[in-house]
This record gives sequence, C-alpha cells and structure tokens, in this order.
Amino acid sequence: MRQWKNNLTLILRVLFIILMLATGIGKLLDIPGFAKVIEAYQIGLSSYFAIAIGFSLAMFEFQLGVHLIRKPESVLSGFLLTFMHLGYTALAIITLARGIPIENCGCFGVFLARPMTIQTIFEDLFLVLLSALFWYLLKLQANSYSSQK
Repeated sequence: MRQWKNNLTLILRVLFIILMLATGIGKLLDIPGFAKVIEAYQIGLSSYFAIAIGFSLAMFEFQLGVHLIRKPESVLSGFLLTFMHLGYTALAIITLARGIPIENCGCFGVFLARPMTIQTIFEDLFLVLLSALFWYLLKLQANSYSSQK
C-alpha cells in the first residue's frame, strides 16, 4: 500500500510540475496580453495593476513548478496548489454567475485561448481535487518520515 501511495504522489508531482511550468511560462511570454485577459474578468483593476497581478501570478505558478522540483517532499506545495486552484475555481464561478463573457480564460496566458464555460469550472474542480489529494499524500509521507525518526 505504501508503494502505491508513493507512486501516486510521484505521478501527481510530475503532473503539477509540468502544469505549473507550462502555465507560468505561457503567461510570462506575454504579460501585457495576459493583463488584458485579467481585465476581461472585470474585477475593477487598472491596467497597471492587471500587469502587476499578471506578472505575479505567472511568476507564482512558475516558481511553484520549480519548488516542486527542488523540494519534492514539501507539504507547502500541496497547500499552495490547492489554495490556488480553489481561487481559480471561485473566480470562474463568480465570473460565469455575473454573465461576463470571457473569450480566453487565461489558463495558459494568451496562448491556447479557450473560452470560459461551465466545463472550465469542472476542470478547475478536478484540479482542486487532485491538488488536495497530492497535499494529503504529502502530509502522510511527512508524518511517516517523522514517526520513523
């Protein structure tokens, strides 16, 4: 059973490394374009703040991917992934509930443009579940390592 948990943790780690690096790089390649995507959500940000938030989000995702590589046992990464995906899910739900049409959800920056739909919410919820599972598995590993000492 322990080997199965370790294998699942590894699979999820690799998935999130690829996802975070791809989304971070995709956004970093065109910060002004990503800022326009952020402005489309109509959350009351000026262009200046949209650029700052766009850059911050892109760097956060990229750095989270790097953190997953450098500190594979870090429970913090599971928490951050879960919290981030919960935030994206909440933003998608609120945006659709407000009836704001979003031509590009911004998931990969301006590249791979996809409209915001109910499917986006389900995809985000799936990522929340995977992130929470990853976080849980990391906590189990951390507890088993600390009890072995």
